[in-house]
Amino acid sequence: MKVRSFGRISREWAKQIVNVDDPSPRSPAALVLLAKKYVSLDKTIYSEAKMSRIRRRWMREKMKSPDSEGGLTCEICGQKGLNPHSKSHKSLATLDHIIELKDGGSWRDPTNFRVACYFCNVRRNDEQQQKKVFA
Repeated sequence: MKVRSFGRISREWAKQIVNVDDPSPRSPAALVLLAKKYVSLDKTIYSEAKMSRIRRRWMREKMKSPDSEGGLTCEICGQKGLNPHSKSHKSLATLDHIIELKDGGSWRDPTNFRVACYFCNVRRNDEQQQKKVFA
């Protein structure tokens, strides 16, 4: 007996076992097909997952060269010893976009990222919101 492999052969095998073309509305197969259809219509789910992966990778690279206190330094206020995995807001390192995404900044470009402490990032976002309201 041949062992089931991944790819086209296994898809053909699955079609023989389960009628994937027209599943019962209450079956898990219908939920999977609905999710696939939704993702194909709305690409933001895919791009948000990809964006978070790029951000995590960038932050990991930054953590390879820590500052004198063993963490990262905020590029806005200069606070040292920040950690992206900290539970405390006082020492939480966040990723800040230099040019905001809504203003045309790219989330794929690592030169558009900088390290900011939690409070500077929140303050900067609040300033952006106020500019938006008064503009």
